[in-house]
Amino acid sequence: MTSGSTRSRMPERSLRDFYKTSAFYREGLLRKGSDYHAAYVELVRRYLAPESLILDLGAGTGASSEALAVHFTTVALDLSHAFLTARICETPEAVFRVVGDAVLLPFRGSTFQSIGAFELVEHVWDVGKMFDEVDRVLSPGGFVLIISPNLLSPLNAALIFLREARRGRLQPSRLADALICWYSTTRKLLRLDTSFVVRDVPERDDLHSDMDACYLASPVDLKQWFSRRGYRVRQYQRGGRTALGRWANRLFRSYAPTIYFVAQKPGDKSSSHAPAAP
Repeated sequence: MTSGSTRSRMPERSLRDFYKTSAFYREGLLRKGSDYHAAYVELVRRYLAPESLILDLGAGTGASSEALAVHFTTVALDLSHAFLTARICETPEAVFRVVGDAVLLPFRGSTFQSIGAFELVEHVWDVGKMFDEVDRVLSPGGFVLIISPNLLSPLNAALIFLREARRGRLQPSRLADALICWYSTTRKLLRLDTSFVVRDVPERDDLHSDMDACYLASPVDLKQWFSRRGYRVRQYQRGGRTALGRWANRLFRSYAPTIYFVAQKPGDKSSSHAPAAP
């Protein structure tokens, strides 16, 4: 949770403008390896029939959408035209690219059979409004599939503390962060706090994924929000890019470092071919 000291903080509009125009951030996205989205594609394939229509929210350069398009009809949506057109795609017709805002989706209601978000939710100031829009454009029986870092995981801060300690740099603030994250997550599990917690973002031109998150994403928030609206939670904290990651998510659940979440909207379930999650 510690982001370091800065002289100024970035308001929501400036952060949105940063995502629309930053060449620095775009280059970071372009450096992601070809296997970076493999777990995301695997998750979607478990729940969707081939050729299903999926909206890929916050698609960035469209790399995740191109990976999905091998199996599904894919619409890539991102705030930034510069990001969406940054990659040279060998099969550009496979992905429909749309410049748009996740909190004000430019689609009619019940348009999509599924909506995916890979490492997006932590970058959205008003995540509740985004979920309202997701609910509006998702068809009955459709799936919401989300992978993101769990920014309220105490394990992340504890691991950073141990890594820095091995290098001879003790940072007690990291242990304090771990305790705060544990306390915050526990309060959410006990339903003592059902709010989406946001934080300040530094006013910098070189923001990266360690500092640009404005929403302290928690799987508990997602489970509570969609459950209150009648969604069936099909997968909660099962999955990971590595065997160690999968083990950590199963063991630590809501406290694990990564969010793996799938929910199904009430309605016609004929599109589902996946087993119910335990």
